[in-house]
Amino acid sequence: MMTQNSWYNEADLDRRDIAGRVLEGLLAAILIFAPLAFGTVDPWSEQVVLAMVGCLSVVFIIRLITNPEASVSWHGVYVPILLFVTIGAVQLLSMPEGLLRVLSPNTFGIKSELLLGLGIDNLDLSTMPLSFYVQATAHDVRLVLAVVTVFMVAVNTYTNIASIKRLLGVICAIGGAVALVGILQFVTQTDKIYWTFDMPHDLANGGPFVNHSHFAQFINLSMGAGIALIMMRLKELTDSYHMDWGSIWDHILSSQGKAVWLPAASVIVCAVSVFVSLSRGGIVSMLAATAFITLVIGVSSTQRGRGQVIAIMVLAAFACVLYIGFDAVYERMATLHDMDAAGAGIRMKIVKDLAAAWSRFPLFGTGLGTHFVVYPMFNTLMHPGLAGHAENEYAQALEETGIFGVLCLAIAAVLVWKAFASCIKHKHSPVHAAAYGLAYGLVAIMIHSFSDFGQHVPANAILTCIFCALLVSIQRMAPDRAGKSRQGPAGRPMFPGILIKGALLILAAGLWIWIGLHANQARIADSHWRRVGDMEAFFEKNNWQGTNEEYRQLLISAGMASDAQPGNVVFKHWLNVYRWRSISRNVDPNTGEILLSEVGVKSVPRIITELKKACEVCPTYGPSYCVMGQLQAFVLGDANGLDYIQTGYRLAPYDAATCYTSGMVDAQQGRHEEAFVKLQRAVQINGTYFSGAAQLCMEQLNDPNKVLTLAGDNIGWLNRSVSLLAAYDVNDQTLVNRALDRVKASLEERSQSPEAPAGVFASLARIYEKDNDPNAAIEYYGKALVKDYSQVYWRFALARLLVDQGELEEAMHEAKMCLQLDSSFVAARRLIQQLVIQISETKDKAPD
Repeated sequence: MMTQNSWYNEADLDRRDIAGRVLEGLLAAILIFAPLAFGTVDPWSEQVVLAMVGCLSVVFIIRLITNPEASVSWHGVYVPILLFVTIGAVQLLSMPEGLLRVLSPNTFGIKSELLLGLGIDNLDLSTMPLSFYVQATAHDVRLVLAVVTVFMVAVNTYTNIASIKRLLGVICAIGGAVALVGILQFVTQTDKIYWTFDMPHDLANGGPFVNHSHFAQFINLSMGAGIALIMMRLKELTDSYHMDWGSIWDHILSSQGKAVWLPAASVIVCAVSVFVSLSRGGIVSMLAATAFITLVIGVSSTQRGRGQVIAIMVLAAFACVLYIGFDAVYERMATLHDMDAAGAGIRMKIVKDLAAAWSRFPLFGTGLGTHFVVYPMFNTLMHPGLAGHAENEYAQALEETGIFGVLCLAIAAVLVWKAFASCIKHKHSPVHAAAYGLAYGLVAIMIHSFSDFGQHVPANAILTCIFCALLVSIQRMAPDRAGKSRQGPAGRPMFPGILIKGALLILAAGLWIWIGLHANQARIADSHWRRVGDMEAFFEKNNWQGTNEEYRQLLISAGMASDAQPGNVVFKHWLNVYRWRSISRNVDPNTGEILLSEVGVKSVPRIITELKKACEVCPTYGPSYCVMGQLQAFVLGDANGLDYIQTGYRLAPYDAATCYTSGMVDAQQGRHEEAFVKLQRAVQINGTYFSGAAQLCMEQLNDPNKVLTLAGDNIGWLNRSVSLLAAYDVNDQTLVNRALDRVKASLEERSQSPEAPAGVFASLARIYEKDNDPNAAIEYYGKALVKDYSQVYWRFALARLLVDQGELEEAMHEAKMCLQLDSSFVAARRLIQQLVIQISETKDKAPD
C-alpha cells in the first residue's frame, strides 16, 4: 500500500525538467481558460487558445531537444488521427479539374453549374478545392490541428502516475468550479452568464457556456476525471481485491481516505449541475454512463464494491436536486415521452437528409465546417430556420469528411477503447484503475453526440482528446509484478536525430505563427462585425432610415470586417446589402416605390458585381443569389434576375427574405401553390413578413382562405387577418366569422393556463362585449384586472359595462379607481358625475 506522501511525490518530474513543468502549466491554463471563456466559441477566445496550443507544441519540441529522457513514442492511434488532419488539409487545396472529377464528381458539377450561371467574364474553373466554403474549412482545420496537438503532447508528457494525478486533479477542480457557477446561476434564475453577459434565451442554466448541452458535455467529462481520481485512491488504500462496502467505507472515513473527499464532492456538484442545466441529452448520457461504468466495475473481480461509491454519489446529487430544483428537472425530462416535442423527430429527419447529402459526396465529403452552406440544398423539413450544425456529430462528420474521414475517426475510437480494455486487465496498478473514470466521460460524450454538436466547442473537444490521450498513455504504463507502473512511455521512440527535432521545431513555429495570423484576422473582423451588429439594430428600429454619416459608419465597419477576412461570404454579402440599403432610403409616400438617385442607379451594377464575388467565395450561399436577382430583375429590369432568385431559394430555404421573394415571383408567374408554401415558410421564420405575405394571398393568389391558413393560431395575425379581409371588402361574412371564432378559441385556450397574461383576458372581454355578452365581458375584465391592477382603460370599460347592467354602485367604485390611478382621466370624471345623478334618482324612486 502506498503512503500519503506517495500521492504527491512518487515518480514526480525531475525538478530539472523545466520544460516538462511548463508544459503542464500551459495545458492547465488551456483547461482553465477554455470553459470560462464561454467554451471558446468567439474568435478572440479561439485566438488565445490557439496561441497557447502553439506555445505548447514549441515547448514540447524544445523539451525533446534539451531533455535526453523525453521522447515521442509510437502508437497506432497516430495513423488515423494524422490521416484525418490530412483529409482536412486536402479539402483546402485547389486541385485540377480532372482530379476533382475523380474524387468528387458532384462537387465539381454543382460548383461549375452555379459559377457558370453567374456570367462572370474570364472565369477559371480549371482548378477548384474540394471544400464548398474554404473559409469555414480553414477555421475547422485550425481547431482540429489544435486538438491533435494537445493529444500528441498529452500522450507523451503525462507518462507517470504523479503527473496523471495532477492533470486529473486540475480537470476535477475546474469542472467543480464551472459546475458551481451553473448551479448558482440556476438558483438565482439569472438570464445572464456570470450575471453580466446577456444570453440569447431566458435562463443562463449552462454555467459559462452559451448552450446548456455543451455545458453538460464538459461537466460529464469533468465527472469522469473525479471518478478516475477516486478509483485510483481507493485502489491505493486497499490491499485486498475483494472488498465489501463496509470495508471500503471504513477506508474512505480513515485519515488516509480524506483524499477521496474532494474529488467526490466535485463529482456530486457536477452531477447536480447537469440535472439543473435541464439538458435532456446531458442527463440521459450521464445516467447511461453511470450505468455502464457501474456494470463494468461490478463484473471486474478486482473492483467489486467500488461501483457502489459512484452510485452513492449519484444518489447524493439527486438528493440535492430534490432540494434546489426538482420540479424544473422533472418537467424537462417528462417531455422525453413525446419524442417529437423533445426534438427527436426533427433530428432524425435531419440525419435522413444528411444521408442524401453524403450519397452525393461519399468519399471526402463537402469540407469541414460547410454544413450550414450545403445542408440547405438537401433540407426536406418545413421547419423554420437553419440548423447551423447537424445536432448529430456522426452524421455531420459523414457529411463533411465522407467515408474516409469517418473511417479515420472510427479506427481511432477503436484503438482508444482497446487501450481501455487493456487497462482494466491490470489488477495491481492504481493508475490503471483511472481508466474507469476516463471511460465514464467518453461514454457520456459518445451518447450525447447522437443529439448534440458539443464536440465542435473547443473546450469540450480539447478535454475529450485529453481523456483519449490519458487512456493511451496509461495503457503503455505496464505494471511490473509488484504492481508498480513502469514510468515513462513504452514503445518505439520517434524522431531520434537532433536535426529532425530541429526541423520539427522550425516547422511547428512557422505553422503556428501562420495559424495565429489567421486567427488574429478573424478576431479583428469579428470586432468590426460586432459594431456592425449594434448599428444594424439601430437601423432596424428606425426602419432602415438614417443619416449619410450613420450609413457611412455602418459601411466603414462592414468593409473593415470584410477586408480583414476577404474569404468570409457572410461579411461580403451583408456589406453589399448595406450598400443597397444606403441608396434605397427614399420612398414615394404615395406609391411606396423606392426613389433612386442617378448615383444610386449607377451603383447597382457594382453591387451586383460584388455579390457575384461573394458567390465565388462560396457558390452555395443562397442569400447572395436572391439579393442579386432582386436588384437585377426589379431595379435594372433584367428578367434573368428571376432565375437568380429561384437559385437563391434552392440554396437557402432557411432565409426568410429569400423565401418571401421567391414566393412573390412564383405568385406573379401563376405558380400559386409553390408560392404559398414559400410565403408560409417566410412567415414561420420571420413573423414580420406576415402582412406582406397576407397581401400577396389577397392580391396575387386571390384566396382569402390562405390568409387564415397563414395566420394559424397566432392571435395577432388573426386580428390582422380580420382587418385585412375588411379592407379588401371580402363579402364572405362566414370567412370573417371563422377568423373571429379562431381568435376567440385561441384566447380561451390560453386563458386556461395559470400563467396566462392579463392581455389575454382583456382581449376576450372585448370580444364578448362585441358579441353582446356583457356578463362574460365583465367576468374577463375582472380577471384581467386581477393580474394587472393598474390598467385604467380596462377598468373604465368594465365600469361602462356595469352601468349597462344596472350595477351602478360597482360601476361607481371602478370609475373612482380610474381617477385614483389617473387623476387626469376626464372620461372617468364625467362617468362619476352621471352615476351620482343616476344613483340619486334610483334612490328617490325606491319605495320607503
